Amino acid sequence: MQSRILSKGKYNFIDLFAGAGGLSEGFVQAGFNPIAHVEMNPFAAQTLVTRSAYYYLKQSKQLDIYYQLGNCETQI
Repeated sequence: MQSRILSKGKYNFIDLFAGAGGLSEGFVQAGFNPIAHVEMNPFAAQTLVTRSAYYYLKQSKQLDIYYQLGNCETQI
């Protein structure tokens, strides 16, 4: 029985000590599938959440939501 990885032609990866996700970004653009990101810094972790939301909305053809939220003022 072939695994899901081989049947779709995509490899999965886990990014440990991910930082803001630059290495993950390269893997995603190369066609890999992120399974998890591990990061202790809360600001870097929030960047990872934002990147994940972007790719989810892009895949579901709802990027307008992402850009609408990007125009909101952020309070820190």
